[in-house]
Amino acid sequence: MTRLTGWRDIRALRAAPPGEAARDSERKKTFVAALRQAEELAEAASSTSYATKALPLFYSLSQAGRAIAAAHLPDPWRLRWHGLSVREDAEQILDTIVSPASRAQDSYQGTATAIGSPGLSGPTSLGALWTANPDLLEVSPPATAGQWPPAITIPLGTLKPPPGSDPGYGTSAVSTDGTVSTAVDIQGTTGAEITTALCGYPSLREAFGVKQGLMGGEEAGPSDVVVRSDDRFGRSLATIGLPCPSTTTMTEMWDRQRAFASIVETDRAQPRTEPPQLVGFALPEIAGGPSPHPLMLWWALLLGLSSLTRYEPAAWSAAIDLDASELAVPLEQVLEIAEDRLPARILESLRGC
Repeated sequence: MTRLTGWRDIRALRAAPPGEAARDSERKKTFVAALRQAEELAEAASSTSYATKALPLFYSLSQAGRAIAAAHLPDPWRLRWHGLSVREDAEQILDTIVSPASRAQDSYQGTATAIGSPGLSGPTSLGALWTANPDLLEVSPPATAGQWPPAITIPLGTLKPPPGSDPGYGTSAVSTDGTVSTAVDIQGTTGAEITTALCGYPSLREAFGVKQGLMGGEEAGPSDVVVRSDDRFGRSLATIGLPCPSTTTMTEMWDRQRAFASIVETDRAQPRTEPPQLVGFALPEIAGGPSPHPLMLWWALLLGLSSLTRYEPAAWSAAIDLDASELAVPLEQVLEIAEDRLPARILESLRGC
């Protein structure tokens, strides 16, 4: 049996479980058994073709959810049923709909509760689940497949005092131009256009486009041109801001920067430092509510893809046909990224990070 290196740290937790699984023997039994099954299913996925890979990937994640619940979900903690239903669309597979099917202690909502994630607020397409997932930012569906609001990257830096700094660094005074700003990859030229572009992102609804004023950045009016700048990839980024007192502290400034993002995590694209470089993501509204955590976005997406694999095998085979389908390569990438990223997402949820 091939051991997956991404699962090594998860495997180590079986002897020393976190949370309630460390104190309750029944929880520990479920924790250990579920993680063993989750890893074996992930190993099975690594040796299968794209024709069937989504099936073991989904069930690997589902079993990991039982371990997460055993560690962190209050009583009752045992999970039953998927908690989501799928209406497959064999013609346009990214229009396949995943819907919440709430039942007491279902697996989806139970795992979401255990990690502090919103659940799905209503029926959602696979395309929306794909583009909302920050792990899939570099893999967009073909334009012919449809357009859905994507996750937006928020560069954050460290948001902590540098090593060796004065203990009072966080309380030191900072002067501002009345805004705290960041640059984001959204469409729009004027203040009104930027406001429209931001309205679908719960963490950005209070933000505004920034124009160049006499004293620095200022809130752009509806017809004012918003400052844009090119990033290292040649993308034109719009500057957006949130109100900030003209005099504040470093800690307050960091808190206001963090408020742009739905979630904040270590930036994997940057060298490891202490304190770590952070990146935030503004996740779009999904089905009229806040986006679930990336782990739960993966859950819903993989359930939909595995349902297509199982119940619409001809449609799935056509979708991954490299000679005929524009979706084939992007779908391969989605499944490859799932294999790579799910262990890290599972590990952080098991640890309660």
